[in-house]
Amino acid sequence: AVRGGTHEVEGDLLVPRGYTLHAGSGATLRFQSGAILMSEGPLSFNGTEERPVTLEPVEGASCRQLRSGLLVDDKPFR
Repeated sequence: AVRGGTHEVEGDLLVPRGYTLHAGSGATLRFQSGAILMSEGPLSFNGTEERPVTLEPVEGASCRQLRSGLLVDDKPFR
């Protein structure tokens, strides 16, 4: 579970089938340039209007790279 606050994600974040990524209100995941969040399981983001769950690049990172972003898929990882 990801609690509220800012969390630096270095490299890819992979959630395998059978697991759920939980993120509580006020959680911010800051991804390095080129990193992805790839999930074969559910994502449970429980933000509020006042304290949303946020996915963003670290300062100076580029999201324009081919391999940046979020992928949720129900097929097994290769």
